[in-house]
Amino acid sequence: MRLNSFKRILCCLSIMTFSIAGIADTRDNAIVLFEYAEAQFPELASPPNTETQEIQGFYVRYYENSKIYLGVQGDNVWAVGGSLGEQVKLYGKLRDYLELQNTDLSDALLSNRRPYCTFYADNTFSSVRDIQRNLLFTGDVSITVEGDAVEGGGSA
Repeated sequence: MRLNSFKRILCCLSIMTFSIAGIADTRDNAIVLFEYAEAQFPELASPPNTETQEIQGFYVRYYENSKIYLGVQGDNVWAVGGSLGEQVKLYGKLRDYLELQNTDLSDALLSNRRPYCTFYADNTFSSVRDIQRNLLFTGDVSITVEGDAVEGGGSA
């Protein structure tokens, strides 16, 4: 199965040193990117609406007709296979293709215990109501990662 070869490529990639702007849980943004690619490049991203999988920190869709894997890791867009070749290539940042959606943390139970700052790079917001005083409190935070990252590392 071709998915196993992609996993092997990703394993090799994770051992290498490369720049990562952030590895946040960006599934919603990844799905928007996949839908954009399917609409703009149907010859490369078909059939549309294939299953989105999480593989070693990547959100990935495999397009059987073109034999291409499109993946998102943090803010990075990667692709491999078919007419793009057998080497995994960085094709830019999510923000190069779409306006990123902020993550609503209101009423969320946070359980991410990943050890590197890059796993938390995201723009988030929340709101909570103090029911005794009937006051609404809102907050937002933007976590960015600067410099190069190694194996998901970096500094926030």
